[in-house]
Amino acid sequence: MPYTATGAQPYIITTGATESALSVNLVKSWVKAPGAADDALLQLIIDRVADQAEKYTKRDFIKKTFKTFRDTFGDFNDDPAYLGYPSMSYGALSMPITLRRSPLIGVNSVKYYDLNNVQQTMDPSLYYTVVKDAFSMIASVDNNPWPSTADRYQAIEISFDAGYGAKEKDIPAALRSAMLAHIAAVYTNRGDVDVGNDADIYSLAPAASLSAYNQYRIYDFVA
Repeated sequence: MPYTATGAQPYIITTGATESALSVNLVKSWVKAPGAADDALLQLIIDRVADQAEKYTKRDFIKKTFKTFRDTFGDFNDDPAYLGYPSMSYGALSMPITLRRSPLIGVNSVKYYDLNNVQQTMDPSLYYTVVKDAFSMIASVDNNPWPSTADRYQAIEISFDAGYGAKEKDIPAALRSAMLAHIAAVYTNRGDVDVGNDADIYSLAPAASLSAYNQYRIYDFVA
């Protein structure tokens, strides 16, 4: 069976963020918008700027739960050396699983379809997380081989949480300040920008915001 490249596997949000990356009240104070007339507009701009900043930095700001898949254990694209990390000597059947959402909070479960095509939940004592500043990994204990899986697409299903935390205050101050400046630029120039257009939102990011975003950006060609 031809396997799907790891980088092409989806990352599905199963539980979204419980609050915005920045509160409307904080943003109103920053842009000096009195009253509630622009609250809905400001919330839209907050959401769009935060989404664009997350895409650019390849980081999740507020905690989300994701589900992703692998067709098989031992995918070459999961090799730490392939991503530029120092690598132990892994066998093809014990290659770590790289989670391309950051920062990792924790792994909830690793499920797989066994050779009888029955889904199993892997014992958490058989794997551990390797936390990285960029993309973290799931590794097998003692470099033992992963379980054998059925010959099917998305035979492995992984649930995990990623983000800086559940609250706005958990986001690094530099990123919050960058988003405030970015939001102010979009709000001030709202007659010249389509708030629903990623390119327009990004083009108005001030140099100071881009500088801060770049400090946290993960420079990896895999989305």
